[in-house]
Amino acid sequence: MGNNHTADSHGALIDEHTLDFLHKDDRDALHTRSEVGSLRATARFLWEVDFSAAVLSNRLNRCLAAKGLHAIIAFDAQLDRPLLLKAIWLVDTQQWTEVTNALKVAAQLNYCQLPITLAVADCERHDSKQAYLADVRVIALWKMVGRHVNFGGNYGRFELFDQPGGGVRALRDEPGFELDINPPLPPAHPYHTHHQ
Repeated sequence: MGNNHTADSHGALIDEHTLDFLHKDDRDALHTRSEVGSLRATARFLWEVDFSAAVLSNRLNRCLAAKGLHAIIAFDAQLDRPLLLKAIWLVDTQQWTEVTNALKVAAQLNYCQLPITLAVADCERHDSKQAYLADVRVIALWKMVGRHVNFGGNYGRFELFDQPGGGVRALRDEPGFELDINPPLPPAHPYHTHHQ
């Protein structure tokens, strides 16, 4: 009643037919996380599946459109595979509501042009997923997008800077520009929580 599944380094065989690829609609329309988990648990050969930067870029654009972010943010076409995967995770799993609302207001006031384009340096603001998750969600996202909002004159860009020993500075990485969240946000506050 079942199919015969085997896999080796050359590809997978199902009932003696070679499986060249596994897709859903289009190749870049990847499966949901639960589908991928089920497939990886049952089909070990999928550990070797590697998507090109072009396929990941298409997936990222689909994610942006599905979340309604494509008119607000874009990602540099020069992102390599690891940064494209990071960008897909950010778009797919994180809530961008407060950040996109702030960017829309900034655009109305001519402080930025939408969509802003997040470059390699923006995506590398956090060394790891753990470093990203250690920050309050809105601050973590704003560290990536803030430099794209330019108030002009003496005010400069709305950039956020990490301070040695903890804390954040806004606008300038100088004493006197510390961002003080007082009282501290409770762990369940909507600005704090990360969705995964």
